[in-house]
Amino acid sequence: MPAAPRVDAAPADRAARPEPTWAGVLLTRVPVVLAAAVAAVTAVAVPLVLLDLWAPWTALPVCLVAAALAGRLAWAVPAVPAPAWAALASLAVAVGGGLWAALTRAEHVVLRRDAGSQALYAHHLATHHGLPVDPSLAALGGAQALADPNVTIASPAFYEVGTDVVPQFLLGAPALYSLGEWAGGWEGLLLAPAVVAVAALLAVAGLAARVVGPRWAPLAVAVFALAQPVLHVNRSTYSEVPALLVLAAAASVLVAATAATGTPTLAARLGGGAGLLLGACGFVRIDYLREVALLLPVVAGLAALRHPAARALLAGTAVTSVLAAVAAVTYSRPYLGTIAGSLLPLVAALVALAVLSWAGLRLARAGRLARAPWLTSPRLGPALAAVLGVVLLGLASRPLWLVVRQDPADPGSRLVAGLQQSQGLPVDGGRTYAEHSVDWLAWYLGWPAVAAAGAAAVVLLARLVPALQGRAPLPAWAAPFVVAVGSTLLTLYRPGITPDHPWADRRFVPLVLPAVVLLATAAVAWAVRALPPHLSRPPPGDYLGSPGGGGGAGGGRAGVRGVVP
Repeated sequence: MPAAPRVDAAPADRAARPEPTWAGVLLTRVPVVLAAAVAAVTAVAVPLVLLDLWAPWTALPVCLVAAALAGRLAWAVPAVPAPAWAALASLAVAVGGGLWAALTRAEHVVLRRDAGSQALYAHHLATHHGLPVDPSLAALGGAQALADPNVTIASPAFYEVGTDVVPQFLLGAPALYSLGEWAGGWEGLLLAPAVVAVAALLAVAGLAARVVGPRWAPLAVAVFALAQPVLHVNRSTYSEVPALLVLAAAASVLVAATAATGTPTLAARLGGGAGLLLGACGFVRIDYLREVALLLPVVAGLAALRHPAARALLAGTAVTSVLAAVAAVTYSRPYLGTIAGSLLPLVAALVALAVLSWAGLRLARAGRLARAPWLTSPRLGPALAAVLGVVLLGLASRPLWLVVRQDPADPGSRLVAGLQQSQGLPVDGGRTYAEHSVDWLAWYLGWPAVAAAGAAAVVLLARLVPALQGRAPLPAWAAPFVVAVGSTLLTLYRPGITPDHPWADRRFVPLVLPAVVLLATAAVAWAVRALPPHLSRPPPGDYLGSPGGGGGAGGGRAGVRGVVP
């Protein structure tokens, strides 16, 4: 493997590209600024809640300052030129999705599902300003009442720890939604997810503009916004909405960082910003460890190609990931214990990928990988693409040859057995129905879209391998593509959620659904751009599915380019 990426000479027309207009700023920069502000609020909530200072007179000034500073830093992200109609159409979809969510908002406050527990968690933070929850034991006869094994102060999603009650979930989303209660009581709390959803949908549109093209952003965000799992989470107090916002923004910044090889300082700043945003997902979702683990080989690959964003990307991810892990252990330790069966494999994978990535980087720097014929062979790309195709077909065909089960003693198994019994099905509580995960996607996107996304992933992997071998420029979409495809495969293999639909399908919202929609949109864009010239006039710029060219998708310089079908 060569020591540096191939860098093309920058043609004059690329240097003369017009500066982004307000439409490009609105579509591709504003959602990143909003995501940075939200991430900053979830981060500052950690110490303020620990000190019992999560109150309007203390938290609001701190949150405003943190959000302003984070937004100011995020404003440096390069915008992509976009036509006004594309930006306005994408904004209309985002606002329309948020308005629909507000008008049909769920009022889950009963401790039955996650939305109710998140709402009560947020209400406690808004009214009591800290943790843990005081159960008012005097009403039960004092602490000695807990000596009776029939008396407990625990409930669904709230654990009894000594004489205190500890909420189940991570702090970030409830802290964010509690701001809504300060603004408008319970009504404001229940409307908060819809407000965040507007920014999240716009972030998906901005990511589509960077990797597929601005003219395709309205289509991509409309298809995504109308998917039932997205409609469901946008109207409920789930953590998926802020996770989607921050993750989509992190991917956008990572695209811009990968594209900025001609300006090392900018690439490093953008890489650090992308890492900070990715790690900040850990304040709202514990499974962010999966994306962090998958990012490590990406960082190693960028470092082997001596990309200027590599070190900053790793450092930024490490900083917020460590802070998020500390917050999780501090506030949600009982919850981490209950999901240890899923969490420990994630931690083990993180460690294993860290070691393998480090070892691979050392071998690449020593030139040993370049001497391995199978790693430098032009046939490696098609071979890996074929393997991915087989894996995708295997996941889709699992209902024909596999039944996935878990421990019958698991609490989820008892719920599954109850649902089976109520519907007159054979009772087999150990089933997870994970073999139907691709079917679940097809319910909401349709099999043509799922198939198109799979085909696009296979083709793009074949295009990516030559860049990693140093035989072609590195595509701007390379890093988010690797993380998104890897995370999607792992999620489809093991969704890790009780299969009671439609609630279970929210597992796909932060990453899987956007990845599939963007890949399917790229396939459609390629088909349209492949039409004869009198039927198709491809816009300037280089994106997934474009017939050729350089790195316009990320607003960067030469040396990074879009895919060449």
